[in-house]
Amino acid sequence: LLVTTFVLLLVGSLVTSFTFTYQRGESYYEERDFSIANIGLYVADTALDANTFGIRFLQIIYFILAIVTPLENIVVFLVLYFVPMNGRLQRHVFFLSEITFAWSTAEVMMISAIFSTKQIPNFGNAIVDTGCETCYVVGAILRHPFWVYFAGAVLNLVVTFWLFRGAHCCLYDCGKMRVDRSRKGLFC
Repeated sequence: LLVTTFVLLLVGSLVTSFTFTYQRGESYYEERDFSIANIGLYVADTALDANTFGIRFLQIIYFILAIVTPLENIVVFLVLYFVPMNGRLQRHVFFLSEITFAWSTAEVMMISAIFSTKQIPNFGNAIVDTGCETCYVVGAILRHPFWVYFAGAVLNLVVTFWLFRGAHCCLYDCGKMRVDRSRKGLFC
């Protein structure tokens, strides 16, 4: 399940998730496709000076939180469950998994994409007077490949909580579960 989640999140981050449309009268129509990954690239296009420290810092933080951290969390769980370690090191890796999950924004990106495609046209068209011939009309479409990312984010949430519970019980001696030190990795 962890590998499936990793693949779904990675592929879902790279495929076109939604499209914004811009129309002005009958003469102008433009579509811009976005994926979870390329949103971070377009941040620079919105600034007057794209090469400032602030813009580059925002891009780096976006990529770390939206793409790298969710994938890193899965890798940390793979290490926790499949790499032989002593109990103290396992608890440190478990703590790291809690940190990477807390900073992961896969679920936030999923919800943001859904609601932004529903609300941006309402917001944009309310600002612009749509009664004129030369005004812009903004639209948004949630594309079918987005559901790959959606499945990865939901699966990530479910699998992570399941693995948290199992790891916590193994490492902190919950009930009947015990750590078998003779086996490799964290299995109870």
